[in-house]
Amino acid sequence: MNASRPSPRAPAFFALLLTATAAVATLAVVHGAPLRTEADPAAAVARMQHATNVDNSFSLNFACTAPGTNTGFCGRAEAALTRAARRIASEFKFRRTIRVSARMFLPCNTTTPAADCPQKGVLGSAWVAQRVPVRHRDDGVTYMYPTAVLKQLDFPEADKGQVVWPDADVYAEFNTLRNWWFTDDPDPIKSDQRDLERTMTHELLHGLGFGDDSAMSFPVPAPAQSGGSTAAQAPLMLMPYWESTPPSVQPPPADAAGTQTWNNPNVWYRMARPTLWTRFMLVSGTPAPWIVGNLTAIAEAAVKDRRVTPTSGSGADAVYSPQSMVAAIAGHRTGGALLTALGDAGTKAGSVIYDPTLWPPGAPSNLPKLTIESGLRPFLPGSSIGHVTQAANTTADFLMVYQVTSQSLPGSIAATRAPASGIGPATKAAMVALGYTPRESNDWVSRASVAAIVPEALRAPGTEKDTGRNDGSAPPPSGTSSSSAVKRAGGAAAATLAVAVALAVLG
Repeated sequence: MNASRPSPRAPAFFALLLTATAAVATLAVVHGAPLRTEADPAAAVARMQHATNVDNSFSLNFACTAPGTNTGFCGRAEAALTRAARRIASEFKFRRTIRVSARMFLPCNTTTPAADCPQKGVLGSAWVAQRVPVRHRDDGVTYMYPTAVLKQLDFPEADKGQVVWPDADVYAEFNTLRNWWFTDDPDPIKSDQRDLERTMTHELLHGLGFGDDSAMSFPVPAPAQSGGSTAAQAPLMLMPYWESTPPSVQPPPADAAGTQTWNNPNVWYRMARPTLWTRFMLVSGTPAPWIVGNLTAIAEAAVKDRRVTPTSGSGADAVYSPQSMVAAIAGHRTGGALLTALGDAGTKAGSVIYDPTLWPPGAPSNLPKLTIESGLRPFLPGSSIGHVTQAANTTADFLMVYQVTSQSLPGSIAATRAPASGIGPATKAAMVALGYTPRESNDWVSRASVAAIVPEALRAPGTEKDTGRNDGSAPPPSGTSSSSAVKRAGGAAAATLAVAVALAVLG
């Protein structure tokens, strides 16, 4: 969706710059707190805040700021968010309620932003609020699970109150000043309008974990080349994320606005553990966790051999310069080859696949795969890798492309014979692989036998009554929140993959 990433606050922070789209949907049955609206004559703006529960699937905490002259805008925007949540809830059932903190914002806090306001062109964005480390039993790797996913699974610690659920599982924000089109508009969508409901549906799926890549979404400068090669001539290198909060703080803090838990340009604690989404990624045929594991081992060796030294702190909480760490990894023969392989795959169409059959053991072999967007040149953080290939725009899985035309959502559904929700079969299979249960299923997706929450991310049992369940025990959102090393795959398969990656960049 012509996405850009104006802030590096989170690996799945997707900011959208659409072309044109539309949507229609049935209003959900909702139960909410009293609507609060107020006008601010001095600033010529209207403000609203409202908490809504959508069928015990989503708890929406919605805030809106709009020009005072745009009568009724905030109410219509909230209705669009509710319909978007309802679309998702029509495809999945939720064991525990997902808490969403969403807002409509004024770019640069004004109704008349200047041309150079960086938020002016942004449509919207959403990101995973918090992740919890979970170790998979088959490969021994610890993956970072969005709390929205973790809430849907059968880990016993969740029912014992040992998981600290954040105030919000998903953060989302949308630009009030864009020319939005709504379902109840009397006229068809125009070429210069954007459909807020479609944008919100797309973004909520990102917030639930779709496209939550941490393996190859961070471009880094290539090391100096011999023979006078310039940076522009050097091959693109893509880097996994690094952690910018102390490893002793578990689980990592929420990725709230104003924080930077990953990829702080001044703070490197260690290479980040791969996200759950990364578990299902094949990069030029190579499992992404294997690549991340090898790069992590190279980073750890640089620390152990004292080729990099801390800028502050000591032990596990020692802080390093990201520039020094990146240079150490890129300067390593294998590390540089792997980073370049990621860069090559990230800009070559068809090189990255999301394969839901990869895990858990015994997963059906006939599940539809997704081809990930890797054909953009130059590489566009937030658009590349985080979406499906643009070619999917003519298929039932059109919803998660990065760029859309002016065709309405009903038009796209009719043209591609997609489900009424707009969520295509491969998109749904990807979400089920993460851990969401299909609405039509008689059972719940189970992961307790194949994975376990890392103990240091838990608290003592019985210390908190909130289990997050959607049986009425979960409290409504309180408002916008303020706030095991990766193990390499072993054996002959890993050795074969190493040769394949090396040949891809050195041959």
